[in-house]
Parts: sequence; structure tokens; C-alpha cells
Amino acid sequence: MAAARRKLHIPGYIGIALLAFALSLVFGKLAGFTRVAASAAGPILSILFFLLIAVAVGSILALLFYRDPQ
Repeated sequence: MAAARRKLHIPGYIGIALLAFALSLVFGKLAGFTRVAASAAGPILSILFFLLIAVAVGSILALLFYRDPQ
């Protein structure tokens, strides 16, 4: 929503990408543990991992197509 209103800038996209990537690594590691993977939390953490990777990739793509506001 901030990007649609032109309120998000390059450092914001970089911060979102780094934070999402770091959190996805943590959730991916947690989802890989045997005890967690066998429980109901395993699929939930896997979905969170996928969504956070998608956010990180989307932020990187946004940086490639970023135009300065006029």
C-alpha cells in the first residue's frame, strides 16, 4: 500500500527484502526440524517460509523497476 501511494523508497525496499529473507531462513530452519515437521506447525512454518521468500523476491524486483516520484 505504501508503494502504491509512492511513500516507499529504495531503503524501504532494501529493508523489507533483508528482513523477509532473514525471517524466512529462520522459519525454514525451524520447519526442517524433525519434531516440528511431524507436527501441525511444520506446514504452517513452510507456508510462512514461502510467503517471506516471495516478499523478498518481490522487493528485489521492485528495486529493479523503481522510478523516482516526480
